[in-house]
Amino acid sequence: MIGNFGLGWAFMMAAISWGLVSTVLIASTASILPAGAVFPALGVAVLGFVFLVLFFSALKGVYTAALYRYAVTGEDSLFDPEIVGSAFRSKR
Repeated sequence: MIGNFGLGWAFMMAAISWGLVSTVLIASTASILPAGAVFPALGVAVLGFVFLVLFFSALKGVYTAALYRYAVTGEDSLFDPEIVGSAFRSKR
């Protein structure tokens, strides 16, 4: 639960930041260069967002695999044991 929230929050912050940078890039390109030069700037913006999605998807996969390994074997290999252990709630 904590890991998914943390990764989701980090993705949201990165996406907002990239959106602001992309907006400035596209606006400055549109104001300085001819109209046809906006398309490469749009392409850079879209490719950057695709990279963010792929990067955070890979991070989520690594975190999920580590949680699965911890749940099955009890071994904590890549992450701090307190962080991995707090991802599970005890049943009442």
